[in-house]
Amino acid sequence: MKKHLHRYGLVIWLVFVSLLTASANQMGEILTIDGKKYELLSGNLIANPGFENGFTGWTDATSSAATLTSAKFNMATSGGINNSKYLVGLTNENSSSSGSIGTGWSIEAGKSYLFVYHVKYLNASAAAGSELYLKTSLTNDKTSSAEPKVVINTTEVGEGGIWTQNHVFFTNANPAYSSLMVRFRWLDNRFGFDDFMLYEAVEVVNTEALSELINEAQILYDVEANGADVFQSAITKAEGYLSSTSATEITQAIEDLQTAISTYQYANASSDAPLDMTHFIVNAGFDNNTSSGWEGAGTVNYHEVEFYQKTFNMYQVVSGLPAGKYRLKAQGFERPKSNDGGAAYQAGSETIYAQFYAQTAGYSEVNTSFNSLYEHTYTGAGSQNGYVNTMASAEIMFSNASGGNYEMELLNILINEGASLLIGAKSDFQQTGYWVLFDNFRLEYLGATTSDDLAIAINNRIEEAQWLLTQHVNTASSEGLNTAIDQAQAATMANPLVADDLTAAKTVIDEAITTANTSFTAYENLQKAIDDAKRILGFLDKADEITQLQDAIEAAELSYQDLGLALIQINSATARLKTVTKSVGKQIYVPTWMMGDVYDPSNNWSIERSKQSKNWIIFWEPGYGDDPGAWWTIVWKLPKRVLFIMRIHSSLSSVVPPKRIPIK
Repeated sequence: MKKHLHRYGLVIWLVFVSLLTASANQMGEILTIDGKKYELLSGNLIANPGFENGFTGWTDATSSAATLTSAKFNMATSGGINNSKYLVGLTNENSSSSGSIGTGWSIEAGKSYLFVYHVKYLNASAAAGSELYLKTSLTNDKTSSAEPKVVINTTEVGEGGIWTQNHVFFTNANPAYSSLMVRFRWLDNRFGFDDFMLYEAVEVVNTEALSELINEAQILYDVEANGADVFQSAITKAEGYLSSTSATEITQAIEDLQTAISTYQYANASSDAPLDMTHFIVNAGFDNNTSSGWEGAGTVNYHEVEFYQKTFNMYQVVSGLPAGKYRLKAQGFERPKSNDGGAAYQAGSETIYAQFYAQTAGYSEVNTSFNSLYEHTYTGAGSQNGYVNTMASAEIMFSNASGGNYEMELLNILINEGASLLIGAKSDFQQTGYWVLFDNFRLEYLGATTSDDLAIAINNRIEEAQWLLTQHVNTASSEGLNTAIDQAQAATMANPLVADDLTAAKTVIDEAITTANTSFTAYENLQKAIDDAKRILGFLDKADEITQLQDAIEAAELSYQDLGLALIQINSATARLKTVTKSVGKQIYVPTWMMGDVYDPSNNWSIERSKQSKNWIIFWEPGYGDDPGAWWTIVWKLPKRVLFIMRIHSSLSSVVPPKRIPIK
């Protein structure tokens, strides 16, 4: 649930909550929204609130405030809040146009009002969003596009095409205005609107909510727990407000006690009593069959994600978490090749490639391999050879009713204050029949980071540093790694452990690893440039160009072998070789209108995923490994004196017809 707090005049609250309906509410009723109670002092002040009478009473955003027309608006006949009518704007127009909604209702000075409306995305696969152009304001001129006092600046819309309620409670004062106005623009056939409500209302005391929260706190209270005395004081203070007649005081008491509960729970979280933090993950269970919140998503269906015959890295950055120790769980399995009944698994020779992982700044990645499909038998609908063979059957096996099979767990995930958590699943393997499927991410807080936790994390970093020492890094990086390893080992072997020494050692080894990784990458890029240049050398037929490129390659190879180079010198060597490589032989005219910037690694068609012969370049999409296999063998020998660019996509058996590109 998202909440935005603004203060205009007395008070304004904006939230979107469980749905209310105009037909269900009458004058004198008490409505509870987001823990607050409102008494309705009037009936609905909006005529035709659910479009029962078509466009009647609804006007456009022009200065003439003309009634909406079917030329630019559609009245859907079903699918509204009560499967009734709802309004759709068809065009993409500004705040003073006939294709935008500009409807207002009269309000009186000094009175308080509750305004509610409902909106949804028409695209059922849309992710949740915040829409800046669906605004509500107070005004003295309903025909003007000016919005002198905005009370709902951003409309929140839920994912998956669900109806989402937005509401605002405000007092019309300081200064007062004559009208409440909705000005919804840039609609572009994206939104549905329904069930508008405007009531004169007053906030009333909600001691029931406070009483329920006090009961919850008393159940949590343990005299032996960390922070027990402070928590008991917070409970006692909240109890003192149960007799208050001030809605403002009750609201503040609820907020204060909620904060105290949260603080107490964090202080007492442990592996045995974890605090559920899954709500920080966006779309943790794919409940609406969308990939919202995730990057690099595969096929989402049956409330789970599938990758078939391709490499992948699907991830999400989780922000706002308090510092401490965490545990991450999910369910998932891999089938390395077509379903053969699990012969390799039964023989103990099966290799699993997919990784479930978590990564935070300054700590080594925590990961574990996926489960094998063949760990659990299944003979229901969608089975093959006694195992799951469809997404539908996987959903059954993942369900609690089936025992929650294929569980994965990551332990000892440490997060520093203000840091983000990267979570996901990945694989750099693919072959015929390769199948990975996962669901149901869960995150738990296990308490504050201890010295023992930090020592374990530092030992993991020591392993990283020692591995880097075996790689091609410059001398300065190696010296920094050795110094950092010595300091880290001394800190982790101390008895007792000293927190300050551990923190200092971790800072040093983190910096050394970062420096060494940068050096490693620089040399790696230089080697790649050398390999590319050697391949181009085989295409050349002019003696002067051959000599020029050979000399550049030899100079680059000398630089690669020189571990005494500084980072800037390594990068300069790479740049010099690339400059020469691009200056000799053929030059490619790439159809950017078709393929974009092929020198951008993030582009769908990138030179990083290509093979070249003298006459051909083959590009292929991400997710299909490092070699297009048979296609490369076929086109290598084609004797064309023009360059063809071939795009391989969707699968390696689907090829876009090649483009005939002249060679300069």
